[in-house]
Amino acid sequence: MNTASNSHWTSLVHDYIIRGWITGIKKGYVAGTENHYFGMELGYDKAASVAGTNYTTPAFNGKIAGTIWKSAGDGVNRKSNRSRGKPCRPRSKTFSPAVAIK
Repeated sequence: MNTASNSHWTSLVHDYIIRGWITGIKKGYVAGTENHYFGMELGYDKAASVAGTNYTTPAFNGKIAGTIWKSAGDGVNRKSNRSRGKPCRPRSKTFSPAVAIK
């Protein structure tokens, strides 16, 4: 079987930080530099994302500050920001249906 001619094969790329926390799945697809079916980035302590946007409130305590994902269905980035109150309880969550990529 010649797998090079089959277009349904894809790779699965995960990114991690030194603590073993996952930071993304196929982040290049979210950034617009690669062609896949799905990509996602989890933002912890970084304000900027690979998509060229910013997370509202970076979290320096291991909590997720936001998520950006994109699927091949419509090829549009979607973003969810999270901010937390004093005792790390969720305070608000915002959702952006379409995020512009620079």
